[in-house]
Amino acid sequence: MMMHTIALRLLLILFFVILLADCTFIRSARLSSIVGEVFELPTVRWPDMPEAEKPKIKVIKGKAPKDMGVVNGWHVLREGKPGMMELITLAKKPLPFWDQSKRMTLTTTMKVDGSEMKTEISGNLKLVIVQSTTAEAKKGTVVMLNTLYGGTRGLQQAMDMSSGKMVADGWDVVSTSIDPHQFTYRAETKETTTHEAAEELARRIDATIAWEADAVATVLSLLEKEQVKGAISPKRPVIYFGISAGALVVPALAVRHGPPDAAVLVCGGASVSELIFTTQMPGARTGIKLANGRESDPRELQQLALLTRQTSRLDPDKLAPYLRSKPVLLLTAGQDLIVPARLQRELDVALGYPERWHSLGGHVITVFRLPDHWSRLDRWMQAAVQSATEP
Repeated sequence: MMMHTIALRLLLILFFVILLADCTFIRSARLSSIVGEVFELPTVRWPDMPEAEKPKIKVIKGKAPKDMGVVNGWHVLREGKPGMMELITLAKKPLPFWDQSKRMTLTTTMKVDGSEMKTEISGNLKLVIVQSTTAEAKKGTVVMLNTLYGGTRGLQQAMDMSSGKMVADGWDVVSTSIDPHQFTYRAETKETTTHEAAEELARRIDATIAWEADAVATVLSLLEKEQVKGAISPKRPVIYFGISAGALVVPALAVRHGPPDAAVLVCGGASVSELIFTTQMPGARTGIKLANGRESDPRELQQLALLTRQTSRLDPDKLAPYLRSKPVLLLTAGQDLIVPARLQRELDVALGYPERWHSLGGHVITVFRLPDHWSRLDRWMQAAVQSATEP
């Protein structure tokens, strides 16, 4: 009986140790630092983007959004108050391979100077939220590229809580969400060989990454040109903060808008091209059916993933040199089935082994517990931008 009691206690102790480990980041020591070194940057040919398209606007209450017209190839609408909180909606014609019949309908509700505004906007949209801190001493700007993991409410709340802590602690925040399912590729193809299918798949992946990065870069350029008191300033440090699908787009944003002063990548991977064939995320696994109607077998899919990765121009590992000379923090998860640990390690290598905090948990718990580690992240971010901006 006593042996059973002891065994039970040991099991309980082991359970709590594992639970604690799942939620705790362990700092990985690095042998050397590459911050400040100069690397030869690859020449990137940016994919052609569709033209701007004016969205449909229905005012339910209050005033209509401010129509900025076409900015950098996007039709831009703005709601809110610069220097406090703004909703910036961008619209563009769909990518050629998207379902042409699908349109997003976005309902926004805001209070500006005591007046409520409610608007319904429809089109091929990208929403970017701008939150300005009221702190007297602003630390800088965090550009948050979040993930839409199947609309999981708990994860969305965790990311909202993280951005709220940033604003409260003196950071301006520019945030958007990226749906990982848009990278999937399931339609039957007209291609008859694996090589042709790889070229088409790489083209679609690059165009989707470019769509996301281009929208955020447009908002950042717009904000930097304005001289509004309290609004985001190009004179203050900028950190790119990518979570899951958002981390996959950060290197492309560094190409499109320019490298940040520092970057944080949470559960990111080296290759979208391989990720879509290996992820365990429900509904996000890519399947290919060639023109003859036959489903590709596992060996062909493995070859297709490799060929697609070789062909893609905007995969994270291809664009990693645009971040290598800056302070980068990787947050990785040892039991990640959504972004496999192997692809996280390969991103680590492509970035030149930056500082890494490793969790023994999975993808969801790592993202979910980010707010619990905010104080530690805040200290790292402040130290990183200070080292990056020192003469």
